[in-house]
Amino acid sequence: MKKLWYYFLRTFTQIGLFFYFKKILIYGQENIPQKRAVFFVSNHPNALIDPLLIATTNRRITYFFTRSGVFKTKLVEKLLHSANMLPVYRMSDGISTLQNNEKVFTFAFDRLNAHFALLIFAEGSHSLKRRVRPLSKGFTRIIFGALDKYPGLEIDIVPVGINYSDPTRFGSSVAIFYGKPIHANPYWQTNDKNKGTAELVKHTAASLKEIVCHIGTDENYEAILQNTKKEAFLDPVTFNQSISALKTGEDITQPEKSFNLLQKIVGVNSFFPLLVWSYFEKRIKEKEFIATFKFTLGITVFPFFYILQSLMLGYLLGKPAGYLYFGFSFLSVWLLSKIKK
Repeated sequence: MKKLWYYFLRTFTQIGLFFYFKKILIYGQENIPQKRAVFFVSNHPNALIDPLLIATTNRRITYFFTRSGVFKTKLVEKLLHSANMLPVYRMSDGISTLQNNEKVFTFAFDRLNAHFALLIFAEGSHSLKRRVRPLSKGFTRIIFGALDKYPGLEIDIVPVGINYSDPTRFGSSVAIFYGKPIHANPYWQTNDKNKGTAELVKHTAASLKEIVCHIGTDENYEAILQNTKKEAFLDPVTFNQSISALKTGEDITQPEKSFNLLQKIVGVNSFFPLLVWSYFEKRIKEKEFIATFKFTLGITVFPFFYILQSLMLGYLLGKPAGYLYFGFSFLSVWLLSKIKK
């Protein structure tokens, strides 16, 4: 039953992401081993959207580590566990909570031994900065712990690079790159575990920098962003090769925002859901959560109002009118996400 629920959630999320993004580009799926334990290690620019994209763009059943702060109530905890989310406790959560990690890590060891996939954002936090930030060695602790418990286990790390054209905008595009697997066992088998840990972290970080748009310095950072077309961020290999050649001293004129007829139609048709969004928008403290709130409202509030309005129209004008309005509402949003500039 749990497996069926997981597939339902994944399919539902895939449909939502299809409506939310203009394009979802996926590269390197052939690099994901299908029959052995896999540990996805990804950059983390965009809060909850990142794990949803990884979970829905590979065929492996994936468990992913999430900061414990989101497991606030028993109901939320039960829901998140049903979606294969595992809490990670940090010093900021209180020293007394760190002991809870042992139970979580033991569960993770067993999942790896059963040849499932785990996902961790080894940077430790989210950030819209277009770079790979220093990786925490926590993921090596989990891998080495699993190998200590199950010495015959084989574990591959698969680096995942997530690159958004514009991470906070509806109707933008995203490219997900699955890098070549890194076999973790040789790093565990070394006599010097500290050296093995450091080398594994270094190897993983270097692999991530190949598949993530990486501006490694703050010098001219904003100018580089301004002089780069949004679509260029979907090709990290070309971007990273050409970054040194980008002009950074020019005066930038921001393009005018387009507001076409379809946007107006969807805006009028979604008046009440947009009121809900305007309420939450003012309360978002971190930009990394903007897309998460948009997406969440997009798969809950917006469909609810479209269904409600369709039922009302069907009651007043007849069922055919309700069906037509229902189809038009979803079609217009889909078209807007695909043609939005």
